[in-house]
Amino acid sequence: MKGENMNILEEKKVIYHLMQAIMTERRQLTEQYFDLKERLNELSQTNTNVHENNEYSTMRQNHIKKEDIENAKYLLAN
Repeated sequence: MKGENMNILEEKKVIYHLMQAIMTERRQLTEQYFDLKERLNELSQTNTNVHENNEYSTMRQNHIKKEDIENAKYLLAN
């Protein structure tokens, strides 16, 4: 009986240790997830800024007003 109780206590310790390891890994994965999500947002923002800068540069080179481009887009959409 005494040996059986000891095995149960040992098993509980092992299970508790495994649960702690899982929680630690989960925190690390969550941190990695949010780091990746933040990087993706940065890349999306950079992409948007690059596109806007290129569009502005092209308009400037051709001396076209943004308002004229927006009007043309509106007319083409209808």
